[in-house]
Amino acid sequence: MPGVPPPLPSHTTGALSLYQWCVENEFVSSVKHIIDDDDVRPPRSLFSQRIEHSPDGVLHVPLVAVNPRTSVRATSGYVSLLRDTRLSVRLARALIEAALGRTSDEKSMWSPLARAQYRGKQACFLARFPTLLDPLEGLEVHKPAEAVTTDVLEHVAVALAHLEFRQALQPLRGNMADYRLADAQNFSSEQLFFISYAESACEAYDDETAFRQFLLRKESPARQRVDLALAHDPTFHQAFHCHRGSAMRPRHSCSFW
Repeated sequence: MPGVPPPLPSHTTGALSLYQWCVENEFVSSVKHIIDDDDVRPPRSLFSQRIEHSPDGVLHVPLVAVNPRTSVRATSGYVSLLRDTRLSVRLARALIEAALGRTSDEKSMWSPLARAQYRGKQACFLARFPTLLDPLEGLEVHKPAEAVTTDVLEHVAVALAHLEFRQALQPLRGNMADYRLADAQNFSSEQLFFISYAESACEAYDDETAFRQFLLRKESPARQRVDLALAHDPTFHQAFHCHRGSAMRPRHSCSFW
């Protein structure tokens, strides 16, 4: 009956039964949202790929987060590291926000000086992509502060995920100068990390859909987030030998590092 969630399987139930329960519960939630006029907010999707830190202090990690290391048994540890890149970045971003709080929160741990310096970084990031085009109206819409904050967090999170990648790679590399894929010998491990990150953020959205997502999430389109995260990352510049003043290495850096 719609609106009545299926009973939770016991802890001895197999993974397939638990997955089935998740699917059924997700369906019930979606149906309830359609028929319940009092429920004005869409339910949180169990199969969302977004990690969210809710106002009540709970870090919501999506169900798909368990997939990278368990779905393909034959995958090597190195390939698993590359596949985990997106999850590592998302977790780092959520944990940074959870630990530091919002700069606008006067009760947060941010000092007045740190808050002023952070706002300077925000202004630097905003200068590269200050607006987004509304494809229907043909007008430029200014980015809200929330979108700029996610741009900055993405930049910091990629750097932290890169440090984690380097540490995890060290035991695999051993005494070798680098660890490379047999089918991609021309790419260093550093380059593959950034390529994997950029590829994982690809979205098959047209301009209209991307703009709707921007309005809904208060988040820059993936292309802009990736551009900003990498264009100000000195390790990215070093990996791809970017010259100062080029498209992916602006003369004025907004980097935290």
